[in-house]
Amino acid sequence: MIREWDKAARSMGRFHETYDVYLTPSVAYPPVKIGELQPKPAEMVLIKTVNTLGLVGLLKASGIVDKLAIESLSKTPFTQLALMTGQGETKYVTGPGCQIPLRANLDNIRAFTKACHEYGQN
Repeated sequence: MIREWDKAARSMGRFHETYDVYLTPSVAYPPVKIGELQPKPAEMVLIKTVNTLGLVGLLKASGIVDKLAIESLSKTPFTQLALMTGQGETKYVTGPGCQIPLRANLDNIRAFTKACHEYGQN
C-alpha cells in the first residue's frame, strides 16, 4: 500500500513541475446528510459483538471493513489523493489543500472546489 502512495506522490510531483495548482471538486457526489456515513444499527451491533468477542480478523476477512471504507472514501476521492500525496495546504487554511466556496443551490447546499499545491511549497 505504501508503495502505491509513493507512486501517486511522485506522479503529483511531476504534475506540479508543469502546473502550480491542482484544482478539483471537493467531493465526488452531492453532500451527504449528517450521519449518512455512520454505520447502520445492524452494523453497529455486529461491530460491538465482533469487538467484544475479539473477532476483528473475521470481520476483515468477511469484506465488511473494505465495503464500509470504500463506501465512505468514494465520496471524497480528491481529499484522499491530497492526503496520500502530501499536497500542500495554504498558510490560511489547514488541511489537505484549500477549500474554495463556489456557490449554493436552492436548498442552500454549498459547492466547493479544492486547490492543492506541490508538497512542501506552503
